[in-house]
Amino acid sequence: MGVRLQLAWGPSLDPATFMFCIAMFGFLMAGLSFGSARALGSDTAGLVEWGKSMSSAGGAFLLYFFRGHLPEWATFLVANVLVIGVGAFALRAHARELSQPEPWRPIAAAVAFGMAGVLAAHFLDMPREVAGFTLSVALAALLGRMTVMLVRHGDWRTTPSAKISIASMSVLAVFFTLRAALVLAGAGPQVALPRHGTAQVLVMIAAALFVVAASVGFLLMVHDRQRKDAVESARRDGLTGLLNRTAFFTAAERMASEDRRPFAIVMIDIDRFKRINDSHGHAGGDATIEHAAALIARSVRAGDLVGRYGGEEFCVLLRDCDAARARAFCDRLVADAASQQVALPGGGLIAYTLSAGYAGSMALPADPALRRPFKALVERADRALYAAKRAGRNQAVAG
Repeated sequence: MGVRLQLAWGPSLDPATFMFCIAMFGFLMAGLSFGSARALGSDTAGLVEWGKSMSSAGGAFLLYFFRGHLPEWATFLVANVLVIGVGAFALRAHARELSQPEPWRPIAAAVAFGMAGVLAAHFLDMPREVAGFTLSVALAALLGRMTVMLVRHGDWRTTPSAKISIASMSVLAVFFTLRAALVLAGAGPQVALPRHGTAQVLVMIAAALFVVAASVGFLLMVHDRQRKDAVESARRDGLTGLLNRTAFFTAAERMASEDRRPFAIVMIDIDRFKRINDSHGHAGGDATIEHAAALIARSVRAGDLVGRYGGEEFCVLLRDCDAARARAFCDRLVADAASQQVALPGGGLIAYTLSAGYAGSMALPADPALRRPFKALVERADRALYAAKRAGRNQAVAG
């Protein structure tokens, strides 16, 4: 344990102390991950998995540090089980943070391959290099899978945290691939952790890179996602999940000014909503609003916009839509609402109807000065809605 490595380009490094420091970093990052999960309270499954990964890293390197002072089953078998757990839990953490299906088959395959060499070395007295090879291949596979997942599903083009994670994972994947190749080439004894040499210091530098840089990248990814979720939540109506009035008009005005294709505005209102509230209470009214909002959201296309205008009133922007298609949309929506019932929180069912007013724009000219004002179109649709109300409700009227 007292052997020191003197590098030509720097001061001496004590590998044992280095292992102990990595273990402490692992436990520190685990505590930070678990603490962040408790503080955030919801949607923190990725943080919990990352905490497990860092706990495994801390435990593995602490056992490596005590090699020669603890039984071999602890410092070799358990330590290497924890090492493979580092990669497995890290991949699960990224899958959950990126809302991707958990890749349990690749994880199971990597764990099985990595542990095959460890078990063979421990129970069958095969050379330790076998364990070094299988562990290196397994970790390279898990890290490579993480890198691919981040590139495909992470917001790395605009988010620096994802770039940090991709860089860390890809460098480590290459490192463990090279380590596996060195073992195959017969250099296994030179890259085994029990030895003290330049190769071992490089292995520990790689471990420190994973524990520190990858943890920083992952925690920043969680922070970025939480910030984006908070911004998106501020744009949404709390009851229906639709865009709130401000967010709807901001997005709709931008869309209307940038898209030269015709579009339509539809104003929708729940008929006799006060009667529903008076008869079934605010809980019944809220249930009706939620039902209508879900019905409208299911009726539009992916590129359309839906917002809660206020109270029991909604607003829809239909992209690339002429008057005839707007009329068909409104008629279908009104008919669908009249054919359904709402389940009340306290039991029972109620029916409701919708009234709609719509107004369509012509294809917009290239000159912005000649374009029809967006708010004027909304006012036309709103007047048409009130005309539908006056005409008897449960119908659509053109503006």
